[in-house]
Amino acid sequence: MRVAYLFAIVIFLSCSRDESKESKHIIWNVETKFGVSKENAKPGTDMALAAVAEHFKNNTGDQIVLKYNSGTYLFLGSNPAIDLPGDFDPGPNGRLIIEGEGMRNTIFITSDGSTPDIDGQNVHRLTFRDINFARNYLTVTQGTVVSVNPEAEELILELHSGFPTPEEIWSVPGKRLSQGKYLRKYTDDKSDPKVILENNPQVHYNPEKTYQLDGTMWVFKIDGKWSVARDEYKLGDIIGVKCKHGGNTYQFNGGSDIVFEDCLWTHRSRGVFQNGCTNIRFSRCRIERITTNNGRVPCLATPGGGPQIGQPNHPRIGDVVIEDCNFNSCGDDNIALFNVDGAIIRNTYASNSFAANIKLYRCTDIVIENTEVENGYYIIREDYDGDEYFLYGLQNTIVNPTQ
Repeated sequence: MRVAYLFAIVIFLSCSRDESKESKHIIWNVETKFGVSKENAKPGTDMALAAVAEHFKNNTGDQIVLKYNSGTYLFLGSNPAIDLPGDFDPGPNGRLIIEGEGMRNTIFITSDGSTPDIDGQNVHRLTFRDINFARNYLTVTQGTVVSVNPEAEELILELHSGFPTPEEIWSVPGKRLSQGKYLRKYTDDKSDPKVILENNPQVHYNPEKTYQLDGTMWVFKIDGKWSVARDEYKLGDIIGVKCKHGGNTYQFNGGSDIVFEDCLWTHRSRGVFQNGCTNIRFSRCRIERITTNNGRVPCLATPGGGPQIGQPNHPRIGDVVIEDCNFNSCGDDNIALFNVDGAIIRNTYASNSFAANIKLYRCTDIVIENTEVENGYYIIREDYDGDEYFLYGLQNTIVNPTQ
């Protein structure tokens, strides 16, 4: 009996010493420690993440920085570029920080369009900082209307020089998926095209009946409830072509305390927090169009939206902060909050979205401070089958749309 008692004391003291360990701030340069290569950063990054998970088993209070140098890192292969260990959960003082040397200096290029760039299942206490997440090819296209056929509900676009064909950016080669295929009119401004707001809904085109006519000439078949005549398409209109496709830039299922700081998204920007993921923060982040493509700034920065926090039919999410951000010209909602209880959007600029600059769906306790929406609107929506409230210039407001 005495032996068992002493053994229990030893275990208790051992656990107490572990909990009282002084937290360490550890910086691991991924190139020197794990051999991460800029030509293919995926294998070395997998090794680094495995080492982090192993370290946290006995050192839960440490903060580990995986440091990526300036330069462009290619992540090759069909799996998520950054495939975080499942149920990753350092202690209350612990944290993993994946860090570059500035959003203009450290660039992550992923090659696969069907999986998330970052995938996390029940991940806690994680920060991404000072990184540009990008592609090395254009993910959007556009053109000028050269023919309108109201009887056939068809438009012919001459694609602008240097922009890909629709076939090249559809989600799966050889398959023309119908989801997220829309057109909208833009101003004819080569340096800063703006989506036209009046009489310019998103018009769905049928990819099965969209085809190359000759060279850069493409026929787009309009279907559903839309009409080229009613929506007043005419020769010379500049059209942004939305081909929403591929996986998300990040996807978190469950988890908490996930942060993006000083990050930039180009070419693709949609990311999702779902299944009850909470305590989410974006600080000083940007979504931008590329500077120029053969003399034109693209109409769209990306084919999809920006942060999608929550989902319409998923558990509710709370504790969201979006601050000091600039999200511009996304192919869907620049910012979307679904089933969120408690969020602050402050000191943020959201502009020129293909859909809504800020969408709130079944949200409560949303505080909007010093936030500007330009060339677009907020949508406050209680239900997909209910009313939509289009608000222009909403400022410094506490929003409780479900009350």
